[in-house]
Amino acid sequence: MLTKQDVDYLLDHMLRSGGNISDLNMTVGKPLQVERDGVLVTADLDPPMGPLTPFQTEMIALAFLGRDRRLRALHHRRGGRGPRLHRDRLGR
Repeated sequence: MLTKQDVDYLLDHMLRSGGNISDLNMTVGKPLQVERDGVLVTADLDPPMGPLTPFQTEMIALAFLGRDRRLRALHHRRGGRGPRLHRDRLGR
């Protein structure tokens, strides 16, 4: 299971991977992506990450949800689709 520190590390590095980033995208079969200047691009991470597996993507989503049963139930009802993240809602 990913820890909050693991997720914070990923988010921080995704947000620092370039200027004008508005969205973070974590999709099965694709590397971590950011929307920069309205264009979806692979996040520049060091070391780079390959395409996300279903397990990795699910662990990231569950780390965001924490132990909140209501959010986890909603996540399950939505078929495992994680929350959409917009930089303005990250609280950073």
